[in-house]
Amino acid sequence: MKNLVWVFFVIFSFSSNLFPGDINREGTAGNSALAFPSGYGIRNLNGLGNSGLINSTSNLGFLNPASISFLQNLSIGLTYQVNTPTYYPEPFEEISLPRVYNFIPQSFGAVYHYQDFSFGLSLSQEFNSGLNFGEIPKTTLQYPEGTGTTFTPILEHTINKYSLSVAYRFNDILSDNNNLSIGLRYNFNQLHSYEKILTVFVNEFNYASGFVLGLVYSLNENQNKIGIHLKSGCSFHISNVENNNLDIDTIGNAYAIQAQMSEWIEKTPYELCFEGLFQLDDDLQVSAFLSNIFWGEIDRTILTNQFDISSSLIYNFNKVFSGSAGILISNCSVEEYYDNEFNAFYLMAGLKINIESFSIDFSLADSHLISGELRKQFITKLGLGIQL
Repeated sequence: MKNLVWVFFVIFSFSSNLFPGDINREGTAGNSALAFPSGYGIRNLNGLGNSGLINSTSNLGFLNPASISFLQNLSIGLTYQVNTPTYYPEPFEEISLPRVYNFIPQSFGAVYHYQDFSFGLSLSQEFNSGLNFGEIPKTTLQYPEGTGTTFTPILEHTINKYSLSVAYRFNDILSDNNNLSIGLRYNFNQLHSYEKILTVFVNEFNYASGFVLGLVYSLNENQNKIGIHLKSGCSFHISNVENNNLDIDTIGNAYAIQAQMSEWIEKTPYELCFEGLFQLDDDLQVSAFLSNIFWGEIDRTILTNQFDISSSLIYNFNKVFSGSAGILISNCSVEEYYDNEFNAFYLMAGLKINIESFSIDFSLADSHLISGELRKQFITKLGLGIQL
């Protein structure tokens, strides 16, 4: 039977706000709510794979900023994404991490070129995850089998990112038809944390800045490209007054009995990414994407490092239809317990349809075949774009 003992154990371990500990998040809280790779998903996922070198304007906020030089001028686009939830391993297998606020677009982007300069505006969901316990029977010392009533803890965390990108392209570098693009993106990140257990709740908005610096070198009139970009982590300095001690009476009602000022820091990690796009023949391309995510720089997480590698084959059937198929392997190192529960193996597929100035982008990814419980999910993504 579900009961307050193990529910409180998980909440104490993974709540960001209800039980914060000290400024370094040491004490009651044990793991950052932002340290779940499933909440970040596959951010570059699109109908043509998982590469930032062949993508669409709708994913602008996740791409190598130098790659906006190769997107269509005066183009805009948006995407919607739906995920199945991931689940904890035993003995907490009934606890899930679902995506929340599905009515909000996953990303939006707009690009404008002026001579060799390119400018981009984007809005995107950097992180999206909740913690779902379902309905929990209230139990007390007087009624250990339950009081006949239930409650539902709520823990939801999202990072919405507002970005400005600029890139400059140097033409005919080293030889004719070879170009070098340098790009910079500024990210203004909004962390929204909503957590509630019984009568105690926190509804907080906090903000932090970050940047992405990237290079893309293209050869043979953009048929082949290689790129690298570095994404900074960000630190949310949080300060609020919260009620964080519970008193539970004999019939299962909870009361906050102490209010205190709490200060702490939530962080997201640095990322270093390498990319390649190569033309195999007139209608066939292959993309490669490698990234290293430095979780070890974050104080409160059991993750130490995450290395992702993905590749896709892209085929142009004609001027209207293009498709892709690929894989993504994600290997996460952990300090203790959970073993391989954060590792993932995704199968990816996508289709892109171009009709004059309009484009429709559909992609999916599934990791149920060979993955840890905390990474098993099915992702679907729909993108729409237009060139003005």
